[in-house]
Amino acid sequence: MSALKASDIDLLQEQRVLFEHWAHALAILPIRDYLSSLPMMQRIASGDTHWYPKDRKQLTKVLKSIRDEGTLSAKDFKDKKTSDAMWARSPSKIALEQLFMKGELMVPRRRNFHKVYDLRERVLPSGIDIRTPTIEELCCHLIGSYLRAQGLVQIAELTFLRKGLRKKMSQTAANFVEEGILKELEVNGQIYYATRKSLDLSIKVYPALSCVSPRHSTMPSFSANVLLRSSNSTTRSSGMCLRLSASPDTSVCQCCEAIDSLRVSMRRQAGRRACFM
Repeated sequence: MSALKASDIDLLQEQRVLFEHWAHALAILPIRDYLSSLPMMQRIASGDTHWYPKDRKQLTKVLKSIRDEGTLSAKDFKDKKTSDAMWARSPSKIALEQLFMKGELMVPRRRNFHKVYDLRERVLPSGIDIRTPTIEELCCHLIGSYLRAQGLVQIAELTFLRKGLRKKMSQTAANFVEEGILKELEVNGQIYYATRKSLDLSIKVYPALSCVSPRHSTMPSFSANVLLRSSNSTTRSSGMCLRLSASPDTSVCQCCEAIDSLRVSMRRQAGRRACFM
């Protein structure tokens, strides 16, 4: 990632390898993950608001302009914002963003950082699956994506700004733990999920994470537990409840810092990314 330039992102976006939409926030995403944005698009299309009330007349007008004239940015519309408030926007800008959020418009490129909009059918590559995923498929996809990018993940991160997903995400993660696909880690009261492979890679990069390694079966006296949960009863009995041997404050802090550092490293070093499936 350190060698990636802004111009590279622009090029990949124009080549339809990447697209813009909402993930944890507005994000650049692989086009292969387009399916994961469909549930949010459909919620917006079904009536959910995204920051501003909908003006159907303005939506129709803006959509017709782009259909007839081709790609347009907010600057191509001459209306003005209705106030001087920080987050005030012109009616056309609000309509553009709403059409973008509901998936009717896409951003094939940016011009001087400003979004350029076009119809989805003129931007989305042919062959991209636009079948709405089931909630189970979405949960599975998000877990895999986050683990490939970060190595460790929490339910709160997986469901951040995703309405109504927390219960099903927790159930999906629990099912994967039961099936032996995921491991559940508790570090200083915080629950994380990982695969066996991502844990092994993590420990190689950040030895402080050995506090959650199943290869360590000793349990020295220590007040702050680091628990690796598994559905395998043999594994439990062979020392999966792990405790740190150093001082409580220092060791837990080091382990948490290692988790945070790992996430940054996993984003930057593609060769160390963990495969979920």
